[in-house]
Amino acid sequence: MSIMSTPTITGYSAKVRLELQVGTVCYPLAQIGGDRLIFTRDVELPGTSGEVRAHVDEHVNRWMATWEANDAPRRIVSAKLRLIA
Repeated sequence: MSIMSTPTITGYSAKVRLELQVGTVCYPLAQIGGDRLIFTRDVELPGTSGEVRAHVDEHVNRWMATWEANDAPRRIVSAKLRLIA
């Protein structure tokens, strides 16, 4: 007879938050990467640059993002990301 035991769970889930700040306005992001910013809803981005922040637990990574000006609301924005040291 074989006895099955429940495996011990040793991992944890990280608390993650993504955002783009343009001037004084902060836009929530769903995803970043592949030279794209993907928002949780359609947004009208002013200007052509801002700061992307990825908060993972207590650690923050930051990138300068640049994109082409466009007045149309959009959910996916092509952007170049450059890591801020």
